[in-house]
Amino acid sequence: MRLAALALLALLAVPLAGCGNACQDLGNRLCACTVDGTSVDTCKQQVTNLLKDTGVGGDAEAFCSAKLDSCAVPSADVRFCEWITTGCGKASCGLSREDPADPLVCAAP
Repeated sequence: MRLAALALLALLAVPLAGCGNACQDLGNRLCACTVDGTSVDTCKQQVTNLLKDTGVGGDAEAFCSAKLDSCAVPSADVRFCEWITTGCGKASCGLSREDPADPLVCAAP
């Protein structure tokens, strides 16, 4: 639930206006790591409901699309659900306002 709330806050941090599949896909990817008793299906439904309720739009779709592209583990030996708890993972997936290109946030491999 905590992760879902962070994801939803990240989506709302961008300007509001109708959202397409990228925002739902990003939310669903983050829901795969739900904890605190929330099921993945419940998390995905919460994302869907929030997107409907807020009417997230064009700028948000571009934001979600960019974050969806960067929200991937840097190497095969890294577990996604652990990685998104790091500064680099949060920045890459839109859960923080930090820039993942900043070497202080994501050290180069």
